[in-house]
Amino acid sequence: MQAKRFLLAVVVAALLLCAVGWTGYAQRAKTKRTAWEYKVVSFSNQSVDRESLNTLNELGAQGWELVGVSEVGGIPTSFFKRPK
Repeated sequence: MQAKRFLLAVVVAALLLCAVGWTGYAQRAKTKRTAWEYKVVSFSNQSVDRESLNTLNELGAQGWELVGVSEVGGIPTSFFKRPK
């Protein structure tokens, strides 16, 4: 009877250590954040033309992601980001 209690205590302690270890590992893994770099591109014309599309395609090929478009001072302006 005493041996069964001891074995049970050892198993419970091992499970608790595994749970604590796993939780600590998961918390460390979540704290790594992505660093971003940003790019702002203004287009001189109001409509999308071939040159604008070529510029956007080139930026996409370089890994830039379009995250917003706004009109700044009457000029269409695109905002991009990509991981550093």
